[in-house]
Amino acid sequence: MPGAAVVGILRERHSDHIVLSNGTAIFLLDGVSADHVAIGRSLTATCTVQDGKTLATAIQLNPDWLLDALAEVSLNC
Repeated sequence: MPGAAVVGILRERHSDHIVLSNGTAIFLLDGVSADHVAIGRSLTATCTVQDGKTLATAIQLNPDWLLDALAEVSLNC
C-alpha cells in the first residue's frame, strides 16, 4: 500500500500510534505526530505498509465546516 490515504476519525492518540474510530491502528514513523488532531476529528493519513504494519508518513487534519462555523459564531459573540 505505498502512498495510500486512510481517512478516519481519531479515537486514540499514543506516542507511537493512533487508533481510528473503526479500530484501525496506524503506527507513526519517526517525526510524524498526530498532536495537532483533536480526538473526534477527521484526519487523512498518508500510509505505507512495512512488515505487516500500517505506517503513517504524514497526517493531515480534515476541514470540519460545522466546528469551524461554531468557532466563528462563538468568537463573534
